[in-house]
Amino acid sequence: MIRATFDRFDVDDSGKISIDNLRNIFGDDYQGVPVEKLLKEADYLGDNMISYEEFKMFLQDRAAASTSIDVAHVPSIGREASVSQRQATEEDREARASGALANGFDGVDTA
Repeated sequence: MIRATFDRFDVDDSGKISIDNLRNIFGDDYQGVPVEKLLKEADYLGDNMISYEEFKMFLQDRAAASTSIDVAHVPSIGREASVSQRQATEEDREARASGALANGFDGVDTA
């Protein structure tokens, strides 16, 4: 499934997702976020391309970030931990919100 999704984005079958590939799918932006920013979200090597390995890493990082537990709602944990976790959760939400590429992947029909 991950490979099939990657292949949908790699519209020129180059083995990497390029800015042109993203423009082909999204146009110049996705929900107001420029495709250049989307590319940078998963371009761990900084080569302006997303390899299959980078794509998998990006999805794994995104999945790990979305599984954090919000202990702010667990009454048995002290106030200090609750405040600290709320701050971490807010930072996590901001990081996920900036991950427009992931939202773009979620919004693309891969069938």
